[in-house]
Amino acid sequence: MLSLKFKCVNVYAHDSIFTIVLVLFHCILDKCCQDRRAFIDAWGNEIRVVLDPFHALQRVVRAVKKHDVLAKEDQGFQDMFYRKLRCLIRRKDDRGEVRQEPTAPAQEIRANIKAFLKEYDSVLK
Repeated sequence: MLSLKFKCVNVYAHDSIFTIVLVLFHCILDKCCQDRRAFIDAWGNEIRVVLDPFHALQRVVRAVKKHDVLAKEDQGFQDMFYRKLRCLIRRKDDRGEVRQEPTAPAQEIRANIKAFLKEYDSVLK
């Protein structure tokens, strides 16, 4: 996955030819740690290179499993926890086994995270 955001910094007009100067300022990658240096070398230190939400969530799931956060909980609880964790980036009407919709907008993801943390606060401490 690659998502780039540009901002227009200037527009020049000369003999009916327009030149638009764009600056890349935000880049979302699925392997940001591996690719960050290449983007910074190409676009400068001002670029913001971040991990995409799907892969960030995968890292959280692996960390929770690795540190055995849910060891004292029964299997049904663990299954529900991971299912809800994986749905944090989904839209509220797309919570089935198979993903049907694109990633939820940032505001909805933030609301999902807030509700998840409220529900599982005692487990994650």
